[in-house]
Amino acid sequence: PGKRRDRLLVVFSAFPGPHGAAGYNMVATFAGADVSRLYILDDFGDEARGAYYLSENGDFYVASLVDGLLSQFIPAGGQTYFVGSSKGGYAALYFGIRCGADYVVCGAPQYYIGSYLMASGHAPALAAMAGDTEKETVARYDALLPDLIAAPHEKKPLVVLHYSEKEPTFGAHIQYLLTDLRAHGYTVRTDTEEYTAHSDVARFFPQLCCRILKEYK
Repeated sequence: PGKRRDRLLVVFSAFPGPHGAAGYNMVATFAGADVSRLYILDDFGDEARGAYYLSENGDFYVASLVDGLLSQFIPAGGQTYFVGSSKGGYAALYFGIRCGADYVVCGAPQYYIGSYLMASGHAPALAAMAGDTEKETVARYDALLPDLIAAPHEKKPLVVLHYSEKEPTFGAHIQYLLTDLRAHGYTVRTDTEEYTAHSDVARFFPQLCCRILKEYK
């Protein structure tokens, strides 16, 4: 809990490094923030390294657990900030849109997670999430976030999107995410840097989140 109980910061985690264990992200970054903070661990899926906070063996009970947790903490009439990078950025968008967050701040998120997991050597993660890696399954998981963005929502968050056009996620995911968000009426603010390695998002994203918290008080 923070001094401002009417403001909640929800933080979703990225995948851990190779052979690493699932953990919480940016705890130290926000330790001094005056808002209340909710860190959600994603230790489901393949080797308990994460399942995009969505599903195991095709059962979306994981997403339901997250929805239930959020419903306990989102302040009535307050402001909510959903943040995360990479996998955590996907989750911030997915749950921020579903929950009607005020702000979603995401860094270099994937957009088509089925294709991403198959192409990045994370096929076991998709198999654990979905139960198989058939073409139809890949397409179904690819469509989760695009379909959500295209659906009508009573309240749409302001989306702050950090990325580098020189990093592979931009060409494969982010350019299409930007197009779809704007096409469906979302207000999008972009924050760009120049780096080529996806892991470099960790150098810039925490500072962006801190700036956003100060700016949108």
